Amino acid sequence: MSADVTFTVEEINFICVMYADTREATISKIFETLPDIEDKDMLAIGESVTNKLNDMSDEEFSEYSFNELYSE
Repeated sequence: MSADVTFTVEEINFICVMYADTREATISKIFETLPDIEDKDMLAIGESVTNKLNDMSDEEFSEYSFNELYSE
């Protein structure tokens, strides 16, 4: 995993809820959801997550195993 991109527990939880099969699909899902988020703290987390996901590679994204952290 990249030492450059780290996530808080809140950010990891957010990603797990928004998780899609790829990094790009996860980012897209977050962008689709952001306009519906009214809580300022959650909105800030969503924006932070989006920025961090944009800064990482697809390989780094897959190394995090977000799909294993959250099961529906």
